[in-house]
Order: sequence, then C-alpha cells, then structure tokens
Amino acid sequence: MTQIAVVIGAGDMGVAAAYAFHKLGYNLLLVDPDKRAIERAVAKLNTFNFNIQYSFSSVDQIPDEVSAQVAVVLSCAPFYVNYKVIPWCLKHNLKYCDLGGNTAISESNQRKFLKSKSLCFTDLGLAPGYANIIAEEGYKEKMEQGETVDEVRIYVGGLPTRPQGRLKYNLVFSVEGLRNEYTGHASIIENGEVKSVSTLTDVQEVKTPFKDVTWLECFHTSGGLANTLNLMKERNVKHCSYKTLRYPGHCHLVKFMMDDLNVSPKDFDRYMQHACPKTKKDQVIIMVNVCTTIPSGGSTKIWSRELCVLHNDDWTAMQMATSWPAVAVAVCMAEGLMNDKAPILTYADVPHKQFNEKLSLLGLK
Repeated sequence: MTQIAVVIGAGDMGVAAAYAFHKLGYNLLLVDPDKRAIERAVAKLNTFNFNIQYSFSSVDQIPDEVSAQVAVVLSCAPFYVNYKVIPWCLKHNLKYCDLGGNTAISESNQRKFLKSKSLCFTDLGLAPGYANIIAEEGYKEKMEQGETVDEVRIYVGGLPTRPQGRLKYNLVFSVEGLRNEYTGHASIIENGEVKSVSTLTDVQEVKTPFKDVTWLECFHTSGGLANTLNLMKERNVKHCSYKTLRYPGHCHLVKFMMDDLNVSPKDFDRYMQHACPKTKKDQVIIMVNVCTTIPSGGSTKIWSRELCVLHNDDWTAMQMATSWPAVAVAVCMAEGLMNDKAPILTYADVPHKQFNEKLSLLGLK
C-alpha cells in the first residue's frame, strides 16, 4: 500500500511540496482552510497528470483510518499556525516536520514532542533548512579528514533575476516571512560565545562566483541558524553566522523604513507589497564556507559550496530550494532513516547520502 504524506498549507510552498512527495512515490493529503487555495493547488498539480488523494480544511476532519496510513506530516503553513497541527500528530504518533523560521516558536513546538514516541524536525525551509544541512555536511566532511572547524558562515538570498525599483527586490515568498527575518535580533557565535546582534546590521559586500550576480550585500537577519547555533557551540566552533544576501543598497533603505520611520508591521507589509511585487522570475543563491585548521601545520583551509537555483517554467527558485529539500528530509524520516535519533531532530541527524539522492531525483543538485 502506498503511504500518505500530509502537506499542511496549499500555498506556493505547499503545492511544490505536494509535487515532490508525489515524485518520490507518496500519495497526497492536502490540508488548508482556504478552499480556493486547495482548488488552485489541485489545478496546478493536474498539469503534471496526478491527483491529490485527499483534501481537508482541518486535520481534525481526517478520519482515523486515513491517519493510520500517514507516513509523515510536513507543514508548509506560516510558522505562527504550526502549533495547531501538533496535537493531531501526537494523538496518532505521526512524524512531524515544518519549514519553521521563527526560533522561539520552533522551540515551543519541539517541547511538545519531548515525551512522544514520534519524531519532530522543525526549521526545514531554505534558511533555516537547506543551507544549514549543507553547512552540516561541510562540517562533518572536514572533521572526518581530521581538521578542526573554526568558522561556519552561511549566506542565502532569494532574489529577482531582474531587480526593479530602489529596493532592488521583489517578493519571492510571503511578506510576513520577510518581516520576521528583518525584525528583532539574530544569534551568532563570535569568539566562541553566543552573541545577540540586531538585524539589518554588519552590512558587507560579497563577491559571488555567478556571472550574472557578481556583487551582493549581506547582513544579519533573524532565525537563519536555528539549531545550527547550538550544534556549533557544543563543538567549540569559534565563529558561526548566517547572513541574508540582497542587491547592494537594499538594507540601507529597509533600515531607514523600519528604524527611522518606525513603520508599523501592517504598513511595512503594505509598502513592500507595493514597492516589491511578487515575481516568479527568481533565483536562490546559497554560499556556505566552513573554515578549518590543519593540525599538522596549523594552516587554514576553506570548504565551500555555492549554489544558484534558477526558476523554470513550472516552479520558482524559492519553491524548489525551500520545499524540495524539506520533502527530501521528510521522506528520510518516513523511511525510518532517523528512527534511532532523539524525538527532536537536528541538522546533524540528516543522512546526507540519501538526502542528496532524493534531491537528485527531484532535479535539484
């Protein structure tokens, strides 16, 4: 019997996740309170000649006999509604994961699984998520070679391929998610100690290896490290940070709007939606550097991985780089590849070989 994967949220990320689950051999159950969102998702998936087996407006409507066939649950809903799904997952002992993005909420959701027999893996979006898994792979590879990891630097940006306006930006995911990244504080490791820094600070120029996007700026945003922070702290890594990539000049204008003008969250959302309308012609750039010291000579080496995911006729780059790695992890969970781990999974628990094989099957390499 083909197992069922449950996708919570029928928006852009949810429909891309549903497609990926189907490609990897799962039947689909889609949950969204917005009937029109489900209809749009169904119409999109029909273009690939497959149907969603079940759809409901709430997990509470799912019959017990259907719940018994569920292999894994992936929430692609906004981070602030994920808590609504967890009681149902715990009741049926289901493996749960989400795209996360807000550290405090993710930690709250994780605590609910501490005494369960199931698994919980939060923060599996793009960053935190895919980029952190890449950083973990780099860390393990260098440690296996007998080198000491001193620094882990993660840089990620979802960008329009043709930037417009003074902000040089277009919305490539939800404006609420963007605001969440730009506000509050970010946690980093500096000189071996965890430190809190304000978002939209420490702006630096970054040169990329991609010919169409040679120079970008990077700056601190919140939530990008997630459990990478604790992992690297426990390992005595001296420096660890996450920064968002944007076209030069973007951070200065956003900081002026948020700090000097002190715009309300509602006005920020409205201004960004007006000045930076959504685009499907996007790209996702991921750059990860793992700096190590070689014991024999004390010299420094850098392990790096740079990816540029481009949109295609079917999917945006943000959909592919966010939802598909999350599905790859979810399928690893469903296949029992992490059953021997603690109830709360971290990026250190991802089986990289199988994870990368599933991404290759989805066309993301």
